[in-house]
Amino acid sequence: MSNSDVRRSALLKRRELAGALIASTAGAAFVAQPSEAQTCTAPCFPITPAETSAGVTPVDKSYAPGIIDRYGTNTIPGSTNMNAAFAASLAQQQAGGAPMQLLPSTYLVTTNAVKTQSNIKPVVIFGVPFRSCIINTAPANTPTIQLIDQFTFEISGIVFAGRAGNPNTAIDLTSAMGGQRSGFGKIYDCVLMPNGIGIHIAGLNDLVIDSCKYWPNGAGGLPGAATNDGANALPAAIAADTNGIAGYNPGEVNAVYIRDLQVGSVNAITAIPPGAGILVDGSLNASSTDPSARNHSTDWHIDGYDSGGAQRALYMRCCQFFTVEHLYTTEIRVDNDCVGILFQSIFGGTIVVDSTKALGGNERLTYINCVCGTITADSGNGLATHINCHWFSGDNDQSLPKRIIGGRVAGGNRTTDAIGGNGLTLGPAGATQLAGASGAGLTIATAGATVLRINPNGVCTAGILARPITPTATLDGCTVKVINLSPFSFTMAPAGTSFVADGASCVIPANRQTDFTFEASTNLWYHS
Repeated sequence: MSNSDVRRSALLKRRELAGALIASTAGAAFVAQPSEAQTCTAPCFPITPAETSAGVTPVDKSYAPGIIDRYGTNTIPGSTNMNAAFAASLAQQQAGGAPMQLLPSTYLVTTNAVKTQSNIKPVVIFGVPFRSCIINTAPANTPTIQLIDQFTFEISGIVFAGRAGNPNTAIDLTSAMGGQRSGFGKIYDCVLMPNGIGIHIAGLNDLVIDSCKYWPNGAGGLPGAATNDGANALPAAIAADTNGIAGYNPGEVNAVYIRDLQVGSVNAITAIPPGAGILVDGSLNASSTDPSARNHSTDWHIDGYDSGGAQRALYMRCCQFFTVEHLYTTEIRVDNDCVGILFQSIFGGTIVVDSTKALGGNERLTYINCVCGTITADSGNGLATHINCHWFSGDNDQSLPKRIIGGRVAGGNRTTDAIGGNGLTLGPAGATQLAGASGAGLTIATAGATVLRINPNGVCTAGILARPITPTATLDGCTVKVINLSPFSFTMAPAGTSFVADGASCVIPANRQTDFTFEASTNLWYHS
């Protein structure tokens, strides 16, 4: 046999062996298929390496990995206990498997549906918006989802329902004492109907909350039929930097973006604890006298918020550099030690700024294009700026200094611009006064206006220019312009009566105007 014949014979044998191996493999595959078909009907999803690693055995492989129903049979939705199914789905995800997924169904849990601690592996759980529901009937202080020092998470499309007698937070994002901070999370398209707080946040950086609703009394067409314990059971839709679950750190919460939030009922303002749609309070883990020891939550942006039935839309304490815009409100309260807060396009209700507690005043508060009933702030607050705002029931902002540019006040009167030494203080152009009057003792009312018109029908002597109606320190350096529209002179009374520094030496000539500046140290007006 030649060498070529030997090579040809060897090649044929190798081909025959390869063919036999292929046939053997195909036969094994053919035999395995009926065996898999006996365990689940198509579609069938085999056990994944992540499930094997986590020690998870699916009970229904017709569902894809990660789906809650793959790991437990939801016999009676909303009544069957699905604790084990949620735990299995989370375990396989943490082993590198598929995200946790809820079908458009209702699931009952009697403990945390999801709980992690000191975890850097992503947690992702999602459902079908307005259709996937978790009912929590666990003992008190057992949040439906609790992520402690969790690094990276995403929660979406879930209805969280509570039950009377089971006071629990829907989502708790917190930090263990001395642990790493939670961060880099997203919560969106969720409906929060718990018997308690909607979302509690502490010790966290970087969170987005988008298109969520806090409807603790439920709503038509939603699954879960939420119930709660009524009065005093609903302190907040979102509560940040507060004492939440016992044993965990109420640390500051930074870099938060909230968009398109709707809030129904919360506790009344007079309740214990008082209610607020969004509550950010850094004082509970702080010294009452040392600002440096407090948890100052920083860098929040709230954009698009309808407070609905909430009596108080927003409560802030120990906050820095917040932007709040496009908010429909009943009340906003800025309650001590807040700095660099911008309110823009706020509609309805009242704004209260309080510096009277030991935590100290608030500074650098700016209001732009706000249309609200009243604003009230005591003189312990500083550096307030109003731009094109309309306070239709009254501007009672006594912050020192205070600047106002444009806008309207009570009665719809437009403001005019004038600059004072201690700040820019503006008021409406006053209606014409003293028409038909003449003689002594006539008073020009300031009433917050900065342009005053008088039109007496005769010579006036011993006139009076009223002091500002708000505390004098607040209006130190403010100016008013008095325009005499008549052909008669207007002479002031002595300083002790007229409140004009040079008294009777001050004469407003006929058809002329005179500018006056208020000096708080003497409590008198000085004219140009």
